[in-house]
Amino acid sequence: AQRYPAAASAWDAATASSSAADRAAIAGACLNVAKEAGLVAAGFHQVSESATAFVNSAGATGVHRASSASLECTLRTPDGAQSGWAGAYTPRMGALGATALAKRAAEKATRWKEPVALPPGRYTAILEPAAVEALVGYLFGSLDRRDADEGTSAFSAAEAGKTRIGETLFSERLSLVSDPLDKAIPGSPFGEDGLAARRFVAIDKGRLAALPVSRYWAKQKRLDPSADAGNWALSFADPDPKGVEGLVASTERGILVTRIWYVRMLSPQNLTVTGLTRDATFLVENGQITQPIKNFRINQSLVEMLRNVAGASVPTPFPAGDGWQGIPALKVNDLNFSSLSDAV
Repeated sequence: AQRYPAAASAWDAATASSSAADRAAIAGACLNVAKEAGLVAAGFHQVSESATAFVNSAGATGVHRASSASLECTLRTPDGAQSGWAGAYTPRMGALGATALAKRAAEKATRWKEPVALPPGRYTAILEPAAVEALVGYLFGSLDRRDADEGTSAFSAAEAGKTRIGETLFSERLSLVSDPLDKAIPGSPFGEDGLAARRFVAIDKGRLAALPVSRYWAKQKRLDPSADAGNWALSFADPDPKGVEGLVASTERGILVTRIWYVRMLSPQNLTVTGLTRDATFLVENGQITQPIKNFRINQSLVEMLRNVAGASVPTPFPAGDGWQGIPALKVNDLNFSSLSDAV
C-alpha cells in the first residue's frame, strides 16, 4: 500500500469540456493572422483529457486526472521560401494565446528573407524552448542507473561498474528536478510502477546527484527504488525575466535558433546528437537581431552543451508522454554548427 501525494492539479474543467467550435475559433485566429500577412498557414491544435487509475492487490489505489491543450503554427510565404513557427503547450486551453502566437510566427516568416550563409563553426547560440526540447529529450531518456552501472551511458565511469554520480558535469547554475508538488509543471502522484512519487533531484547545481532506479534494478543492486512524478523541469539559478528577448539583448554575437528537427543520436557514450535548424534562424549582433541566416546542421554533445549554458529563461511546459516537462530557452556558448543546411 502507498500514500500518494496531493500532486498539483493537471486538470482544467474548461479544457476538458471544450467543444469543436471552441477549437475552431483558436485555429481561426491563426488563419486570420496568416491572411492579413499574406502567408500560408499550417499547424495543429489539439486538446485532450485523461484519467489514470491505479489499483493492485497490495492495497495501493490512486487516481490522476489531466488535461492538455497545444497549438503549433507554421506560417510560410506562398512560394515556400520563408517560414516561421511558434507553439504553446499548457494544461489550460485558455492560456494558449492564439493570436499573439500566430503573430510571432508571422513576424519570423516575414523577417527571414534572403538569408545569408555564415561559415560553419562554434557560435554562441540562443536556443528557443522548442529547440531545447528537441535536444534534451535524449538527456532525459538517458537518466537510468542500470545503464550507467552497465557501462552503456554517458553517466558510466571509466572503471567498470562505477557511475559518474557526484561529479559536476554541467553548468553550476543548472538543475534538473521532478516534483509532484510543482504547480508550474504538473506531475503525477505515482510512478509507472505504482510507487508514490517523490521529489527527485537528478542534477543539483551542475552535479549529477542521482539517477532513477527501477524496482528490478534496485533489488539487484540492493538500492532504494526511485519514483519520480514524470515532470522533469530543467531550471537555471537566475533565469532572465525577459526570456528569449533578454538572452538576445545580452549577446554580443550569436545565432538565434527557433527550432531543431530530425534530431538523432550519434553517440550514447557522450550524448552527442545531430539535427537541423529550421523555421527562421537569425544572426544576433550587439544585442540585436540583425539579419536572417541560412540553416545549419548541429553536431553537439548534450553534456558539453549543458556545461556551457550562460543564461536561461524560466521553464515553460512541454508535453512528455502522459505528463509534462519544464523546458527553458538557453543561451549556450560554443555550440557546434557543423555544416550548412538547405532546410527552410
